[in-house]
Amino acid sequence: MVYNLIINSSNNVSITNNLYKYNFPNSLNIPEGSEICINNAIIPYSWFNVSSLIGNNYFYYIYPVALNSFTINATNSTTITISLSTTGTLLQVGSIIGTSSSNDSGYIYITSLGTGTGNNGTYTVNQAVTYASVSSSCSKIIKKVTLTDGFYTIDSINNALYSSLYSNGVFFYNLNPNQLTSNSLGHSNQNILYPFKFISYPTQYCNAIQYQYFPLSGTISTIFGANWTYALTNSNLPTDIAQTGQIVIPTTVTNLTYSFGNIIGFQSGTYPSVVYSYSGSPTQTNCSPPISLGNSLQYTPPFPAEATIVNG
Repeated sequence: MVYNLIINSSNNVSITNNLYKYNFPNSLNIPEGSEICINNAIIPYSWFNVSSLIGNNYFYYIYPVALNSFTINATNSTTITISLSTTGTLLQVGSIIGTSSSNDSGYIYITSLGTGTGNNGTYTVNQAVTYASVSSSCSKIIKKVTLTDGFYTIDSINNALYSSLYSNGVFFYNLNPNQLTSNSLGHSNQNILYPFKFISYPTQYCNAIQYQYFPLSGTISTIFGANWTYALTNSNLPTDIAQTGQIVIPTTVTNLTYSFGNIIGFQSGTYPSVVYSYSGSPTQTNCSPPISLGNSLQYTPPFPAEATIVNG
């Protein structure tokens, strides 16, 4: 005769979840010489893969804005003074100043407003800098996405990204999704379009980042269809060339660490390292959504993405 012994979380007798106890009923008679074996074992994958304790709970995105030129002064300080600011997108928390590099610590950006109200005044930046009446400008803004501790898949990471993009007005939307025209047929059921999206790319055994272009003012309907507009208003769009934004993956990724890059399968860095752009009028060819491929088993280190169906 076969007896099935079911052991689950109710049998746990330790705070470390590694000791289980089974109480046999008094009426059970097990004949001498009986054997016991594991017939089926299910270990739910329910532990957190994102934790503030580990430090893998954040990433950044960068989006282009209308150019704002100005003069900047600072003496080895995180406080900068801006004067002679021109018209353009108002300076704000996240406005990138001066130089940039391929990691988040290399960007010099505003972390808080002092006396500045978007133009002339004092601001606090994320690292000490020295400027002596230097002509500078801002044409990009960086924003940090912080994830609450939990278990994340690509879809839930996208939801956190979308929430930040929406609250900052960095998205395109359809003013009248019920009106079908020759330009809007492809978008009639999609009312909001975000400029960044993490996607699975099973044929390449990796994840990818898909981008939408930030077009020049006046060309939105040509790219996305009739009735589409930019939530931040067209005056905030880039003024020189249509271009994509960028995603910044912080922290060095190796197969021995558990960083945010491990979860989505990307090496640390900025993606794309050089923004995709096009000049002239948008066409179906030059403004199709480009993508950046992440890590795969062909890369070094050869770890698979963990928060997606392409994991190993």
